[in-house]
Amino acid sequence: SLVAYWPMEDESGSVRFAAAAGARPMYFAAAPEPAAYDGFAASAPLPTFNGAGATATLGSHTSTNQFTVGALCYLPATLTDEATLLTVSTTGTAQTWTVKLETGAPGFRVEAFDADGASIENLTIGPWTVSPIGGSGYLALAAEATGANITWRIRWAAIDSNGGVTSQTLTDTVTSATVGRVSSIKLGRGAVPLNADVV
Repeated sequence: SLVAYWPMEDESGSVRFAAAAGARPMYFAAAPEPAAYDGFAASAPLPTFNGAGATATLGSHTSTNQFTVGALCYLPATLTDEATLLTVSTTGTAQTWTVKLETGAPGFRVEAFDADGASIENLTIGPWTVSPIGGSGYLALAAEATGANITWRIRWAAIDSNGGVTSQTLTDTVTSATVGRVSSIKLGRGAVPLNADVV
């Protein structure tokens, strides 16, 4: 079920992104530009980040030992390699997850760290049927407990100029780790218009 949702359709001049469901507002880090990108027919104008970001803390909710965090986004070809798109913090032993853009692959790098900051996953994953570089789509990171391990998935649903969608999901496993529940998320630090949801 939906835990939190930020439409991120806030008007120009806004100083935070309001939550439409189940969470606190998303606060700015540096200065994203609300209502600066109108490339999605299904949405009012979304923010651009241009090196800025936004972060939100989730309220208390029951852990189901799984999560999905997703965002509608445009990934300009000018984004730098290893630009961080998404950071998810949890109460599990896999405490921090990051998704970075890999321009050389091209694709995404998924990283996970324990409470001490030690790496427990670091994988560049691809190839993708439709490259995310310079494209629009829905990006989602999901993780769920499978016995004593975590099975995680990353999805890129590319949206073409006619509104058609090409969706692909790739997966991997982190051994001897727990999921917990999502405690906070961070978006951006790249020039990425987004909205965001957590389930």
